[in-house]
This record gives sequence, structure tokens and C-alpha cells, in this order.
Amino acid sequence: MRKIIRYKNRKLYDLSVSQYVTVNDLIRFVFKEGQSIQVVKYQTEEDITIETLSLGVLRKEVDVNTFAKYVNEYRKDTCHE
Repeated sequence: MRKIIRYKNRKLYDLSVSQYVTVNDLIRFVFKEGQSIQVVKYQTEEDITIETLSLGVLRKEVDVNTFAKYVNEYRKDTCHE
């Protein structure tokens, strides 16, 4: 699973490749490449994956039904950890 840190300035940093990424990159990772990601706030480690990916729906880059399926699967996976 790729771990992404969101800093206070809202920049996203992918720890797996040591570089900054965009929301569009995250959408590609998840919905086109099928990768698992987790987005957390820098100081609190609060999981904000769903909140961050929901921007794709707002930008109409991700279908609402596809996003809803992802949310359900993500919640199932995180409940078992």
C-alpha cells in the first residue's frame, strides 16, 4: 500500500517514491491502476484517503458508483486492520 502524506500546505507526498504527487495521480493509482493507497495528515496521522479521493468525484473524473464501491471496499479493509 502506498502511503501518502498531506502536509498543512495541502501538498501530497508519496513516501514509496519520495516525491510529491497530485490528486490526479492518486485517482490514477486507485481507479486506473488498481493500487492501494492511504492518505494521512502529516501531524496527526489521521486517515483522509476517502476525503482526498472524493475530489475526483467533485471534478467529475471518477464515476460516483465507482467511488462508492471503492469506499465500501476501503472501509471493509481498514476495519480488519
